[in-house]
Amino acid sequence: AIETVLINLVRGTGISGLHGILPLTGVFIRPILFLTAEEISTVTEQLELAYVEDSSNLSSNYTRNKIRLQVIPQLREINPSLEQTFKENIARFTETEQVLQQVVDSIRKNICTENKGSFSISIPGLLLVSPIKLLTFELLRPYDFSAKVVQEIIDSLTKQTGTSFYSPTHRATIDRDTILVTAISELTDSITLWHSNEHIVVHRESMVVMTVTGQLPWQFDPEMAYIDHEKLIFPLIVRNWQQGDTFIPLGMTHQKKLSDLFIDNKVPLPMKETIPILINGNSEIIWVGGIRQDERYKVAASTKKVAIFELKNQHGE
Repeated sequence: AIETVLINLVRGTGISGLHGILPLTGVFIRPILFLTAEEISTVTEQLELAYVEDSSNLSSNYTRNKIRLQVIPQLREINPSLEQTFKENIARFTETEQVLQQVVDSIRKNICTENKGSFSISIPGLLLVSPIKLLTFELLRPYDFSAKVVQEIIDSLTKQTGTSFYSPTHRATIDRDTILVTAISELTDSITLWHSNEHIVVHRESMVVMTVTGQLPWQFDPEMAYIDHEKLIFPLIVRNWQQGDTFIPLGMTHQKKLSDLFIDNKVPLPMKETIPILINGNSEIIWVGGIRQDERYKVAASTKKVAIFELKNQHGE
């Protein structure tokens, strides 16, 4: 445990790095962690237990070994009770971390929201907390953001919206008065073909369902698309939004950029990549999934068959 704490201090760490290796971590239990190497050797000799020692433990080529073989003996000369002192320090650090976690949990409850795979932090609420760097780091720690990136996020809180910051696994985007955290997807440019014999297509997190009917429903759901089936040219394409995409929104007569549509509907920036865009075989956009269909494909009095498109998640909801 001493070696771990010293390594973390040298490399840089928060409060969680000061308690070293814990006796219990998830399903892993370390029942003899409280014993020193010398005590373990004494016990094995007394009980006449056979054991094998890794020869690399004696090499100073590794950081942990160098600290154990060279640094800790020097520290023992300063404090002969080094192990006991560190044990007491680690106990205090652990309790301090528990207090900090309670504060972070309270702040998370007040200014954070989790919804459909995203995590958001209210910027006005965050600007009221102190110390802001420490607490922001703790709020974002589950998403692997480094202290440097957290500082960059803080520096951008009151600047232009739309700036994104990255960890190895997630992206944090300043979106108006919110920090929106989403997982980085490797499928942002994925394309799914929709053939004429298919009624369900799964694209990323979404499931697009097509129902063909000869009658129009009495009520229209604005989040669904009601398309003249004869105008469909298969295979259709379901893909993500791309820069420069345009269509003619239902009820309008001129082209509109999807980027402007997203702004009008206050779609958070990272969420753009999760919205399926339904493309006809002639490359025209038929439907911006769950938001708006194209005027050119609406049903008319002459329509014989209606293709109703509905957006669901992969659980069918």
